[in-house]
Amino acid sequence: MSICPLDDRYRKETAPVREIMAGPALAQARVEVEIRYLIALSDEPGVIELPRFTTDMQIRLKNIYENFDAPDYYIVLDHENNPTTGTRHDVKAIEYWLRNRLAPLHVPVQFVHFALTSEDVTNLAYGLLINRLLCTVIDVTLSLFIGNLRRFARKHINAPLLGMTHLQPATPTTVGEQLLVFTDRLKRKLREIRKFRMHGKFGGAVGNLSAHYAAYPDVNWHEFRTKFVRSLGLSPLKRTTQINPHDDIARLSHLMSELNGILIDLAQDMPLYIGRGVFCLHAVPGEVGSSTMPHKVNPTDWETAKGALGAANALFDFFARELPVNKLQRELCDSIIQRFIGEAFAAHHLAVVKMLRGLEKVSINTTALLKEIDENPEVFGEAIQTVMRRYGYVDAYEQLKEMTRGKRVTIGELCDFIDTLEQMPDDAKLRLKNSIAHNLMDPSHPPFMREALDFPLYERGNEGDFPRV
Repeated sequence: MSICPLDDRYRKETAPVREIMAGPALAQARVEVEIRYLIALSDEPGVIELPRFTTDMQIRLKNIYENFDAPDYYIVLDHENNPTTGTRHDVKAIEYWLRNRLAPLHVPVQFVHFALTSEDVTNLAYGLLINRLLCTVIDVTLSLFIGNLRRFARKHINAPLLGMTHLQPATPTTVGEQLLVFTDRLKRKLREIRKFRMHGKFGGAVGNLSAHYAAYPDVNWHEFRTKFVRSLGLSPLKRTTQINPHDDIARLSHLMSELNGILIDLAQDMPLYIGRGVFCLHAVPGEVGSSTMPHKVNPTDWETAKGALGAANALFDFFARELPVNKLQRELCDSIIQRFIGEAFAAHHLAVVKMLRGLEKVSINTTALLKEIDENPEVFGEAIQTVMRRYGYVDAYEQLKEMTRGKRVTIGELCDFIDTLEQMPDDAKLRLKNSIAHNLMDPSHPPFMREALDFPLYERGNEGDFPRV
């Protein structure tokens, strides 16, 4: 049983995030940090009591965290929560478990967790997990969605669409143009996320490496810290309290919140297009839209996505606001807050998966697209008055306002009006009237729109290509 729908109803969709961010994964990452630190200590010549590990021994040590499995996790939990012998401390439980595993290898176990505080291990473990999650699940799934949306948009780059501003008819655009707005926004945000890297704090109880220098004053621990943290793919922090100040998670939370805001915008628009009838939503055999109305085919994928993104942003906003604030050198609030990071990313991932499915069920309704514009020809007033201005009509806007504002006009009336414009050359009149007529009759020639361009599906940047998924 689970109290969270992400681990119950949506367990299948969120599995990739769970594999990286759930409790067993965090424990495994902590073990990885402890072992890689132990190996780094053995490579430090100044730590003379810990001989350098052979290549074979390093492989055996790495196998411990690479093969960390469910039974190992439950043993760690027992070390922590056993009613009589439990540590009630998650990282200390890891240390005791690891000492037991290393004893048969005749490793000097006193160097396990040497001069560290639990936050040294935990923040580096979270850094490993979050970087991995971003580079794999988040990037790959979002890139796939951007690619699919891009293809759908390019396919319908010339399909005319009645614009709607303030939920009122506005200048026509195209289906493709409007969807490409979202792909451009998503790509810009994804590029920012790709440049992001988690920070790494390493410095002992109050961040100043005092215990390290007390034990081995001749070792350059500041240099050791920089090298070790970078070996984990993290950006080293030079000055900290006991904890990573979480400015990295705050920044990432803002980035994810902004990304989710773009996705919410799209998830909100798609049901509106479907409700207008300009997009068709295909029924899936066996699915039910309503428990009482048999005819219903609802845009539930998009609506579920919007709700999940809202839940994710509630958490991301909370992280950004609360995590960077700690009393003096340490309080424990950040510890429990960080345990919800996986839920935030899982909710985001669920939303993108739902939007991928929703996009697969949608097609355009050309008849409805043309009918909407046919019933609102006054929306061509912007183009007409702008062309009029080119040819010297100072009161062009006022003339079109008088003719169209709050009124219904026909295409014939618009064409007759254009014919009365003596200052406008005949070829300009013809082009204007043909553009209007083509938009109403031929979806391959929308008015005032540039021809479809051969957009690249993925754009090359300094951060590399979008992955081919």
